[in-house]
Amino acid sequence: MSKRIIVIESAQKVSFSKNAIVVQIDDQVSYFPISTIQAVIFETDHNAVTVAALKCLALQDIPVIFCDSRHLPCATVFPTNMYFERANRLKLQFHLSTQLKKRLWQKIIRQKILNQATVTYSFSKSTAIHIKQLAKLVDEGDTQLNEAVAARIYFKAIVHNNFTRRSKTPLNYFFNYGYAIIRSLITQQLMAHGLEPCIGIWHHGNRNSLNLTYDLIEAFRPFVDTRVLDLLGESELTKENRIYLLELVEQECWFDGKKTTVKNAINLCVDSFVKCLDANSASPLLLPSLVLP
Repeated sequence: MSKRIIVIESAQKVSFSKNAIVVQIDDQVSYFPISTIQAVIFETDHNAVTVAALKCLALQDIPVIFCDSRHLPCATVFPTNMYFERANRLKLQFHLSTQLKKRLWQKIIRQKILNQATVTYSFSKSTAIHIKQLAKLVDEGDTQLNEAVAARIYFKAIVHNNFTRRSKTPLNYFFNYGYAIIRSLITQQLMAHGLEPCIGIWHHGNRNSLNLTYDLIEAFRPFVDTRVLDLLGESELTKENRIYLLELVEQECWFDGKKTTVKNAINLCVDSFVKCLDANSASPLLLPSLVLP
């Protein structure tokens, strides 16, 4: 049985009973067995949830995501006692050498650009080839900033020449919502593996609690982009559009030569990063590739 994401917009009460999450809306009561839930998302402030429900979800490693007024995830509840080797993981993260960080970043950015080239292919074959060539030029640490060069070419090709990621447009809200979904899942897996999300490979902002998440998300961003492109022309982040973006976690991708879901690829990616720490090498790092239509 495939698991599902439960999106709660306005429930009078969300509680736990008989190994199920109970959602009450007026006189209507719905039961969602814990074993069938992938994540729970609270869309608005008009909800009342019991501590027992939150505790049960945490014990089953099910993330609970709270959204702000724009329906963007702003907080996630994770279990705090999921990995007994956390101290050892922290030591390995702190002592990661600069050289290894540069090699890891090189692999991440190369794969991100290759995935962008795959997305671009259906818009412009020549542009896709150009972007793919940029991936080959990425050196350790991406000192020539090929990531930025590829991004400019990429977004102009798939959206339009005047588009920028900093503009306050509905399209950017769609991108941000999709990226936030992947960000939440990556952070969940990092914590499940005993890693500290604030200790990054390349991102290192003192006020960024998710530096490592922002490192690993890069190769996954083009998966979000493919979904957002299907919403071109939409002016609002409606419930239907949010659900469509949420479903990207079940989208197929190539990972280590096999087809799997984006959600499972995130788990495998984080697992491979742990192996990099243990081996003090960038070789074990595995990243997702887009499946061609």
